[in-house]
Amino acid sequence: MTPSEIHIFNNGLRVYRQHLIPAQLKRYQVQNIHEPEEEEYFIRLLESLPDNGVFFDVGAAIGYYCLLAKKLKPQLRVHAFEPLPLHQKYFAANLQLNGLSVADVVLHKEALALHDGQLAFRAHHFGSSLIRQKPVSAKKPQITSMVRLFGRKMDSTSAERPITVPTATVDGVLQRLRCSVDLAKVDVQGFECEVLEGASASDSYPARRCIYRFLSEIRKHLGALFAR
Repeated sequence: MTPSEIHIFNNGLRVYRQHLIPAQLKRYQVQNIHEPEEEEYFIRLLESLPDNGVFFDVGAAIGYYCLLAKKLKPQLRVHAFEPLPLHQKYFAANLQLNGLSVADVVLHKEALALHDGQLAFRAHHFGSSLIRQKPVSAKKPQITSMVRLFGRKMDSTSAERPITVPTATVDGVLQRLRCSVDLAKVDVQGFECEVLEGASASDSYPARRCIYRFLSEIRKHLGALFAR
């Protein structure tokens, strides 16, 4: 391993450069923070949690927010949800790179969704997502078309052949783990509402403490979204 193979953020977290995409590396040359605005809010929320609280990282990708959570609160119980096999491999490698192991973070190789079962999944690196099976309800915010990946529209026609991944609801996971959740980060490329709907029976699920990736022009509407 050489220094050129590793990217080190200003906060000391390390990830393998080969796990990143060119747009990310270019952005880090300007400001070497993964997501400045989201990260600032995330850290404030982390500081309010009990030391042994529970954090759900839904759409964990290569593990950045799990690494950050364990760095700031080492006793925090972290559950990561990432159905993409490539990112599962990268996730484990980045844990080890930062002195952690699978014993420190529980990786669930399933997607959180509206129902338990299986769904088609578009494997497209950081643009990966479940494939919607039915139109979004008219009552639900039409956020799918507004979510972007690093300033570019998601590619809904990627050449990769869809794969099938297991799915679970938040309600089902909480029953299985027999715990409540103190904080959740949800970044699932337009399926955030389905994740929350899958938590409808869980009073302990902190809908108001979920972090989403939205375009800046709709951030002012977050309060209305959480109130639905």
